[in-house]
Amino acid sequence: MIKLGIIGDPIAHSLSPALHSFVLNNLSIVAEYRAYRVREGELKDFLSAHSELAGFNVTIPHKERILCYLDRLSPEARLIGAVNTVKNEHGALVGYNTDSVGFLRSLQARSFAPRQAILVGAGGAARAVAHALLQYTVTALSIYNRTPERALKLAEELRQHHPSKTISAENNPAALPWDCVDLIVNATPVGMKDDALPVPLPARLPKNALVYDLVYNPLKTKLLLEAERRGAQIIDGLDMLIYQAIESLKIWLSRSDLDAQIGYDTLRRFLEEQL
Repeated sequence: MIKLGIIGDPIAHSLSPALHSFVLNNLSIVAEYRAYRVREGELKDFLSAHSELAGFNVTIPHKERILCYLDRLSPEARLIGAVNTVKNEHGALVGYNTDSVGFLRSLQARSFAPRQAILVGAGGAARAVAHALLQYTVTALSIYNRTPERALKLAEELRQHHPSKTISAENNPAALPWDCVDLIVNATPVGMKDDALPVPLPARLPKNALVYDLVYNPLKTKLLLEAERRGAQIIDGLDMLIYQAIESLKIWLSRSDLDAQIGYDTLRRFLEEQL
């Protein structure tokens, strides 16, 4: 039996066990996928005690801090500076980032190609989103984070890798380029547990602006509800969850053909039923 899982804290809300178990069962693969609550100070001990895992996903708060415990990193994970997928390769833990490609695929599936974006957050998920956008069609990226120093640090790193792009960090939400933005992404957990807003929205948003919240539980966060009231298009976090999960399975199973065997619509309906 292949043993897989996801580590994080909190973790009880995660749909990953249901999603992966559903896919593995439909592929007739004998495997189990479990959620493990791993607190901030428990990461090293967890990795030592669970060498039986063939692979696992990584979520808050470990996407960045796990790097120092891994034996190797994929080029993309090294560039992004965050890992959400780990594969046990004959005892060596190899880190990957499927958040980035998962996020990008969710935009491409809608044929959405933004030029100017606002990114809320500066953690592991935000890093993946930022690199995906800057490698895609975005030419100007503005970052806002409740801890301004983290936003400044991320912006500086991104400018080194993407010197031709306009990248800024703002510590005042009112200073963000709301009047000309195509895409607004919330890459923080704000809105997961309550109806808080990760960033206050202006009274009006540009026509055809898209607001994307990586949070998927609840499916419609306060941010998305407020965006809808302003006439914006919205995407909830299920899209990225699905696409990054498929990429993780490709890595663990060494199966590049999974896209043709896993239907997005089927997965989407299944996950909506779980909420």
